[in-house]
Amino acid sequence: MKLILFLILLANSIYPQERKFLFREPVVRESDAFTMIGDSRTQYIFQFGADVDWESPDYLGKYKTSCSGEKTGIQNAGVAGSTTEHWLEFLKSENYKPEDFHEKVVVMIGGNDIQRNAYKWKGLKINKIEALDEAIDEIHARVLEIVNILKASNKKIILQTHFRVNPVIKNAHSKALNEGIDALNARLLSTFANTNKYPDVSLAFLSPDFPAPLFLDLVHLNQFGFQLHSYFLAQELQSRCWW
Repeated sequence: MKLILFLILLANSIYPQERKFLFREPVVRESDAFTMIGDSRTQYIFQFGADVDWESPDYLGKYKTSCSGEKTGIQNAGVAGSTTEHWLEFLKSENYKPEDFHEKVVVMIGGNDIQRNAYKWKGLKINKIEALDEAIDEIHARVLEIVNILKASNKKIILQTHFRVNPVIKNAHSKALNEGIDALNARLLSTFANTNKYPDVSLAFLSPDFPAPLFLDLVHLNQFGFQLHSYFLAQELQSRCWW
């Protein structure tokens, strides 16, 4: 049963279907310090088939300071397989209103968009650069719209950069994914490094390269990978005194 669940979740994340997601019930607890939204890299630890318990002492709980006081919880609102298009749909719906999230939001989105679009610049194509730039322009524009929707609800935001795929897997597909990830990260840096324009938005810089033993597959981390992810995210959380 666990193997079947794993395969279903993996398929939805790597090759997400054009479908309506079942909305997760967003509930902010009094004890929550912030909300995390994103895709499978936020929601699941695939080897266990369960949501990431981010506040666990194995993960972000290890780095908690006095900044968040008695706020010891983290709302995990990640949705495996989701894209920026899905998040725009969510945030404009009656199910995922921004008001349902904490006033502080950590965001990591766009990875599945790159998965879906990588075929456009994969391999040796004459229009490779143009196709990559056009796709990243569209993804970045949706990320910016999501940020603006959250800002309109007076949210403070930390955007996470994306880490590349499992370095042991070297083929045309993994190369295309890394090209997309690098391009999106560069676009995020260019946009949100301007703290005057986006004073309530900052970037959490994850290492672009996680070691192969920390991956379960091409794109998903194992429990030890989530520990390293937590370490990098904690640096920005502490810098903003969120955690």
